[in-house]
Amino acid sequence: MIDKPLSPAERLKDTVWQQIVRLATTDAHFRDRLQTEPVALLQAVGITVPAGIRFVCVETAADNVAEVLGRSDGNLVYVPIVTSAAPDAAGELEDEALDAVVGGTGPLTGTPMPSNFSAMISFTDGVNVGSAN
Repeated sequence: MIDKPLSPAERLKDTVWQQIVRLATTDAHFRDRLQTEPVALLQAVGITVPAGIRFVCVETAADNVAEVLGRSDGNLVYVPIVTSAAPDAAGELEDEALDAVVGGTGPLTGTPMPSNFSAMISFTDGVNVGSAN
């Protein structure tokens, strides 16, 4: 089966998703805010999400990421936090650990994006990047 190329809108949303996964894995403050005030956090960087959306960060092993993502449905988005990917003393992930978090399995090069995430985000210029123009 040949994968259909991603549209610019899909690539943009995938990039946003990869950053959310990376920051939730490496930055405890971001992870806490993502779970307690996701709308305000994402609006601060120009991403609009509908009220009532909840992000749930779930610690998991790298081989269980797909199972965690499969839980995302409706207004819940599960964000996998790969527990084996502990930051070093400088707060950065080793290359191998970073690859385990966002490498090799998604539409671009990272963790697959839950379908409900793609459908729920838009950007503050008022254009929903998921709609066809």
